[in-house]
Amino acid sequence: MKRLLRNIVNIVGLFVLLFIASAPLTTHAATYTWDGGGVDNNWNTCANWSSDTCPLTTDSVVFSATSTKNADINVDITVSSFSINSGYTGVIAPLASQLITINSTFVQSSGTFTASAATTSMAGDSTFTGGTFNHNSGTVYFTGTGSRTITPNATVFQNVTFDTSGASGATITTSIASDM
Repeated sequence: MKRLLRNIVNIVGLFVLLFIASAPLTTHAATYTWDGGGVDNNWNTCANWSSDTCPLTTDSVVFSATSTKNADINVDITVSSFSINSGYTGVIAPLASQLITINSTFVQSSGTFTASAATTSMAGDSTFTGGTFNHNSGTVYFTGTGSRTITPNATVFQNVTFDTSGASGATITTSIASDM
């Protein structure tokens, strides 16, 4: 009888363990602000971000007056959204040909953003109203149905691809301030 009871307890324990192991893991998108608290300027130094946590692919990143410390993109990055708010006067730039992928909104109101020397992809709404955008001789891909607002300031593109294939509702608004 003890043996039977022990076997039943083991089987129930196994089912509980299997149930817990098969439960879906959920991640919640968060917003992380560059606070420059790390010993270097590297993107993947988690101490440079609020909560000392490096952003994940589902997260949004914000550069603001919280810190004007430059940010070195030293790894390939993918984020949900990317905002460079008024008050940020630093430079955000890749150290080499790191890939930059922004799956939703990109807003630049201030600061200097240098695109990848390889590929920078922006899949959602993109708004350039201030600051300096450096093309870095790479290709900037605008994909998806987002709207693009490019106000002439220091925004210069080298290679640009607008790909809205399979999408409807994409709009592009720009003013040309110089010869093309």
